[in-house]
Amino acid sequence: MPAGAAQAIMEDRGRTRRGDENEHCTIRGLVQVPTILRQGPYRFFFFSRETSEPPHIHVEAAENYAKFWLSPVSVAVSFGFKAHELRKIGKIVEENADLFRRAWDEYFKK
Repeated sequence: MPAGAAQAIMEDRGRTRRGDENEHCTIRGLVQVPTILRQGPYRFFFFSRETSEPPHIHVEAAENYAKFWLSPVSVAVSFGFKAHELRKIGKIVEENADLFRRAWDEYFKK
């Protein structure tokens, strides 16, 4: 992630809009940010222009941000989350990895 990108993510919370009946999406500039899951304080999403990287999921809660690879599930980057929170989020990612991968594949038509 480029220097300052995480800060930009935290500063640009975007505008939330409702798309199809079950789809929530945030608009950040010209990039859509589909929300795949909300669990507790965590929002799991991906950016619509991330086709050059392997499947992964972003998660944010308050001012904290992390990115997890889906196969195998592992932390790619994290800002603000404590170790115990990352373990908890990692378990959520593992439990929902199939959901995240299906959403990724459907969105990017793989």
